[in-house]
Amino acid sequence: MIYYGINELKALHKIRILCKAGNVSRSGYYKWLLRKDQESKDTVLIEKIMALQKKVKYTYGYRKITSKVNKDSSRKTNGKKILRIMRENKLLSVIRRKRKWYGSTTGEPKGNILNRNFHTDSPDKIFVADVTEIKIKQKKIYLSAIMDIYNNELVTYRIGSQNTLGLVLRTVDKLISVKGSMLEGSLFHSDQGFQYTSNYTKDKLADSGIIQSMSRSGNPLDNACIENFFGILKTEILYNITLRYNSVDHFQRELVKWIEFYNNERIQAKLNYLSPIEYKKAT
Repeated sequence: MIYYGINELKALHKIRILCKAGNVSRSGYYKWLLRKDQESKDTVLIEKIMALQKKVKYTYGYRKITSKVNKDSSRKTNGKKILRIMRENKLLSVIRRKRKWYGSTTGEPKGNILNRNFHTDSPDKIFVADVTEIKIKQKKIYLSAIMDIYNNELVTYRIGSQNTLGLVLRTVDKLISVKGSMLEGSLFHSDQGFQYTSNYTKDKLADSGIIQSMSRSGNPLDNACIENFFGILKTEILYNITLRYNSVDHFQRELVKWIEFYNNERIQAKLNYLSPIEYKKAT
């Protein structure tokens, strides 16, 4: 650009002569000079902000960055400018996702009514529930599941990107929607996870006439049925070396298909070599 040439030669010739030779206005040159000076100052500021964010692992918002920059400098920088620079140079903090808050909901755990008695003579009498974490493609997803131990059928489930109370509540809502009045007097067993000790979950189950039961603390065998199901699931679809997934979404689609296969086609020795749905229809 002609302005760079003028800047290099200004020590040898007058600005007026150089601008005339370059066919540019002096006002244009001085505006360029101001912008150049500002860009130079911004470069220093960018480097300072970058160093700060690296030091704190990108946990500072623009207000904290502004405070640190101004504390170490005699010339104050406006917070809006700091925010603009951070946005333009991808130096914003790692923002924590806001989670839905359900209030103070955790209550005392229920007693272990089931007491490892994993047998019932009819469906819709005893349900076991849990949430499992699945790591796929350097990401995590969560499967919230409810099983009828009469035939080991996965009655309802929900898949989410976070292990939240909402995930479990949606799973329970689906159970109530599917089973309705058949749930009156049935048993719902789980571990003592915060989702199940929540007063929201307790009230929702109680309103449908469901009796709640919980495993003892630190006793996964108290909920062995659902734990065994998760083990089968991960062995057959997650750790199976013959399977490949292009993405998390691809895995989730295959997970849904596998659950349908498990309920309708996958035979079990304890069910007389029938699938859960076949067993229920045959009895």
